[in-house]
Amino acid sequence: MKKTKQKLKREAKKGSGVKSPSGFLPCDPNALCERLELLMASIQAGNIGLRNEIVSICDELLRQKILPSDAHKKRVLTSK
Repeated sequence: MKKTKQKLKREAKKGSGVKSPSGFLPCDPNALCERLELLMASIQAGNIGLRNEIVSICDELLRQKILPSDAHKKRVLTSK
């Protein structure tokens, strides 16, 4: 367990991901968009409990200036 935490810390320092409530998210905007699409489809299918990860991805895309703020609000509000 201790080695896993150390490895995650090293990976985070390398810039390979962003810490989120659900774990680490990739920094690659394409991977974030793909994950967001998958999560939104899962929400539409009736799965619950994914909102935190959706919000984290939207926040990261907003930070990277990939997602405009109005689209960010729309995604976060529709993930309820």
